[in-house]
Amino acid sequence: MLRYLIVRLLSAFPALLLGLIGLFVFRVLPSQSVWEERIDLLALEGGSYNTLRIQQEKKRIRKELGLDLPVFYLSLRSAALPAALPLDMPDVQKEWVRSICLLTGQPERVLQLAAALQAKNFSAWVPDNTKLQWQSVRTWVLGNEVAASSEILSQVDELEASSQQWRAYVPALYWNGSGNQFHLWFSQLLHGDLGVSWKNRERVFDVISRALSNTIVFTVPAIILIFLSAYWLVIGMSHLGPRTKALADQVIYFFDLVPLFGWALLAMILFASGTVFSWFPSHISASSLNSFSFWSRSFWPYVLPVAILWISTLPYITKHIDNAFQTSADLPFVFMARARGLSEHVIKKRYRLRYSLLPAITLFGEYLLAVVSGALVVEVLFSIQGIGMLLTQSVGAQDYPVVTGIILLLILVRMLSYLITDLLYYWFDPRIRLSNQ
Repeated sequence: MLRYLIVRLLSAFPALLLGLIGLFVFRVLPSQSVWEERIDLLALEGGSYNTLRIQQEKKRIRKELGLDLPVFYLSLRSAALPAALPLDMPDVQKEWVRSICLLTGQPERVLQLAAALQAKNFSAWVPDNTKLQWQSVRTWVLGNEVAASSEILSQVDELEASSQQWRAYVPALYWNGSGNQFHLWFSQLLHGDLGVSWKNRERVFDVISRALSNTIVFTVPAIILIFLSAYWLVIGMSHLGPRTKALADQVIYFFDLVPLFGWALLAMILFASGTVFSWFPSHISASSLNSFSFWSRSFWPYVLPVAILWISTLPYITKHIDNAFQTSADLPFVFMARARGLSEHVIKKRYRLRYSLLPAITLFGEYLLAVVSGALVVEVLFSIQGIGMLLTQSVGAQDYPVVTGIILLLILVRMLSYLITDLLYYWFDPRIRLSNQ
């Protein structure tokens, strides 16, 4: 069994790696305007109000966020562009260098020209876009010292004479090494560092941990109650007569037709609004959640959320188990058990019901995600600051570090559900144990 689990985990690693790459792609998907807006806000928060200090603050924040690095280990760009530009070069001059490189296809010569312009202290050597590039350079150079003009103009003439504009249309693959945004993000991820929330400047790990504890406190009891209730409900229905069983099936189908949102509204009106009863709170405040630890908090406010998840998901799981239970009556292992003289009660609990749990185990991952998505509705209605509420608020606030961390958590939950499914199959199905032996 241990060997099987190790192989299973190793086989899941490539899928996890691809998922992490896809997650990183999601992280860098926001448009450049979103990043620029975020950098502007951070620069203003730093107390920088003049243009020069704002530019310095933006450059510092870019470096802090890793936005000055390439995105991945490999990058595909035009062969006319240089591999890297000087970090101390202003952004407007970098854009000019790129445009000249695309115009001439000579990145090395263009960088030499830019270095010569900087060395001669030409403070405004970026050409006007309304003029021809080369004529603009010549005009500015001629307005300075003759020695400098002749030196710069000779470089301009050589660059223009050796122009290879066709290189701008040739793609080239560059190796960026470990100095890229993905490597930096993945290295921090391995150390448990998910970054800092843009909304409240807290560690993403702390924000998600607090929200996760608020979600686990009512979802885990709901999942346990759902499967235990479905187990005993199927056993109870197996003792019913044909007509009573048909009536019970109709009741289950009716409960399954009502969506979770309908059950939630009905439960709040009946038991939390005060119109009929006021047994449970209709609002679970964030202060009451954060003032208690996970184990010491009061669970009374969560009774209604647990009941809503329980009653909305129980019919679906019960139908799957009951359908498999009904089809198992004519299977060979049931005839063998009867031939051995076992009672019907033992056959139902030890053989038929154990076999009937296999379809539910197969869909365990889907059940788990369904409960998590249902928890989002419950969290919104009861104002529970859980994972679902946090995800909704973070997407609205464009807090991408928190959104990325939550998606990573959902990926890990999905992989964990697959592992739990394998363990339950190994436990409930003797054929799997025999095949491993």
